[in-house]
Amino acid sequence: KKKEELKKLIKKRLKKRIKEGMIEEAKKLQKEGLTLKRMKDLGLEYKYLALFLEGKINKKEMIEELSNKINQYAKRQLTWFKKNKDIHWIKNKKEAEKITKNFLKDKK
Repeated sequence: KKKEELKKLIKKRLKKRIKEGMIEEAKKLQKEGLTLKRMKDLGLEYKYLALFLEGKINKKEMIEELSNKINQYAKRQLTWFKKNKDIHWIKNKKEAEKITKNFLKDKK
């Protein structure tokens, strides 16, 4: 259930970023001299924006493929976090305040 919720949130965030001008930003960067080849090297989102601007994929394909790639990246991040024993997951604000208070008390 959590994985499906994460996928929905990722897609929602991506669509919001596109609506807020992500494509226009890429077009502006291109006009300012950033090549599509270089744009592809900048990272995941820029790679798919460049493919879209080249006409190699349409907007719907860009959103779907980028959502899938971001989901794969998020899965790798979660796997890494789960393996790292130094990470302490905090459930809520009350727990965070307790941990912070104890940490600061121990530092005195």
